[in-house]
Amino acid sequence: MPMRHASKTDREPQAAAARRVSVLLPLPLGTAYDYRLPPDMSLTPGDFVSVPLGRRAAVGVVWGDGDAAGVNERAAEELKNTARAAQRFGVGVVNGFTGSSIWHLNYSFPPVPPAMLDAGFELLAERFNP
Repeated sequence: MPMRHASKTDREPQAAAARRVSVLLPLPLGTAYDYRLPPDMSLTPGDFVSVPLGRRAAVGVVWGDGDAAGVNERAAEELKNTARAAQRFGVGVVNGFTGSSIWHLNYSFPPVPPAMLDAGFELLAERFNP
């Protein structure tokens, strides 16, 4: 799959109807970053992109359309599909924190308070339990 690159001009102010995508980056950011799309660019979730991040470019994956609720719904559905597939293969435990507000805190130093992790797991259960 070809990688697309967003230039600095892609970040300039555009019309209010500008299309956006949420991009997950392989960094401990805790959230996806939203980027405006140039009028002639079309991306879908799963596409790899190169995006500006400060003074450098970073490679990430399109995770949604810039609508936070839509991104959360997609993340929840991905986890449910993963659990269903694991069950079919007889896998009892699947590690993953897709959509979790605490994934970046699990291996941080200094360690975070247990109450912060507990609150994150409660939010995860609220989002993904039936």
